[in-house]
Amino acid sequence: MIDTWFQWVFSERHRRAGERVVIALAATGFILHLAAYLIHDIASVPIPDGLEDLFVSPISAVYTPFSFVLVYEVLLLVYFIPMSFTESVARQLEIVSLIVLRSIFKDLADFELDSSQLLTQTNIELIADLIGVLLIFGLILIFKRLARRSSGTGTAEELARFVAWKRAVSLVLLPTIIVISFASLAGWIVDIVQLELGLAGTVRDLDQIFYVDFFTLLILVDVFLLLLSLAFTDSYEHLLRNSGFVISTILIRLAFNAEGLLSTGLMVTGVAFSVAILTLFQWGMRQAGEA
Repeated sequence: MIDTWFQWVFSERHRRAGERVVIALAATGFILHLAAYLIHDIASVPIPDGLEDLFVSPISAVYTPFSFVLVYEVLLLVYFIPMSFTESVARQLEIVSLIVLRSIFKDLADFELDSSQLLTQTNIELIADLIGVLLIFGLILIFKRLARRSSGTGTAEELARFVAWKRAVSLVLLPTIIVISFASLAGWIVDIVQLELGLAGTVRDLDQIFYVDFFTLLILVDVFLLLLSLAFTDSYEHLLRNSGFVISTILIRLAFNAEGLLSTGLMVTGVAFSVAILTLFQWGMRQAGEA
């Protein structure tokens, strides 16, 4: 029953349809955001408080289509969870790189070109993000190369039961993520309205909306899969690897509560830790094979 539902929900037809919807929404969102900027800039139409960062320049409009692409990547991650632990972690890391890249497009609009102000806090943070995304991208390539060498453990029957459990997790996770995404969007809109009415003094950072809750949920899912894996393998190397991936996700989650250079540093550290733990896992498996 679970396999049937999984194959139907994540069928090729549904994934292709999802891609088309995301492309349409991304293109429409970009056009609408750009049009809103032009109306604000040319006609001097006021914008609600809390949305200033999205109307600094036309470059800010790139933030909207990237947001739709990110949501689609999140949904794809749910599909890859039953494949393997390393494959799902690789998808998590790709999402991190896209989050950093999206924030760069938003921050580029605030870049100070005055030669006397090049070392402003905004410029330094932008440069750090640029270096960070390069490091993250390089580390992800290393991680994916290492992941191709990973080996499974346990019998075919045990592996099939483990995959069935992970597919059940994916089926539960999908509607949960959809609910969280709509709840996060609704909460952000409420914050904007309250700020406009003078009922609130601040609004949440756009980069933190949804993804704070999403990575918190991922930590819980990773821990559950870690505990579940104990029923199918007693390999110390696999236990260490999976535990390390949980730590990596926690570091990335902490990055969303940090600001500026610390946030970028935590994200890079989280990705680097995944690469390090997978490297140690590969070395440990080779040593076990030679023993």
